[in-house]
Amino acid sequence: MKKLFKALLVFACAGTLCAGALALSACGGGKKGEAYALTHGAERFIGYSSVTVNGDKVKDCVLTEVMLPGELKNEDKELIYKELSYGDVTIVYDETSKAYKVGSQSVTEYFYNNEAHCKEYYEAAVGNKISGKKVDSDASETVSKAVLSKEENGYWSTNLGDKLGWKANRDATVAYVKEYGISGLSSLKKATEGDNTGYWVDGNNVSTGATWSDLYKETQPANYVTYAQLIINAYNVATGK
Repeated sequence: MKKLFKALLVFACAGTLCAGALALSACGGGKKGEAYALTHGAERFIGYSSVTVNGDKVKDCVLTEVMLPGELKNEDKELIYKELSYGDVTIVYDETSKAYKVGSQSVTEYFYNNEAHCKEYYEAAVGNKISGKKVDSDASETVSKAVLSKEENGYWSTNLGDKLGWKANRDATVAYVKEYGISGLSSLKKATEGDNTGYWVDGNNVSTGATWSDLYKETQPANYVTYAQLIINAYNVATGK
């Protein structure tokens, strides 16, 4: 991680999407907020973040993701599952549209801007409560957390050129938030010169140590939520903003 230069940050949270108001609890003398959202592109992942605060100060931050079925592919990059089920929900691959659907809705329509749906999928994934039918079989099998969670399945496990892997990027982002709070997340830009070239830096030129593409966008995407926004959503729940 590039050297971080300490600076006084002023809270400037703007453009918050969903409120993330699904969880708010006392935790170790502070308050914990949680948020769930479709992340890193339409129909790809469900992200989860929690932020624990004491007053406005961040005491802890969690950021993670689980895969939706379109990301589950074999070595030949072919889809593995034609169907995933959990609770009363079934996600089915539609041969006509060549996309996964929940009933008549696309996966994006079902999950985007519906935090309850995102939470239900995420909790089923990490709780080993999702079953699947492979494309060449009608037998059901458990699709485990080890398969779905980026924490466990080896997703982008190594650096690619000057791009850090998933865990390295996630850990750097979480470390930045725990050190500097969330105010800088609304002013991030990719540095193009100097020691921080290729890294996201905030408005005070403090490096996050992260390089991943969907950390921040000045204009929020139309069909998913950036990692910065997901963390901000969790923070807003924790602080009641």
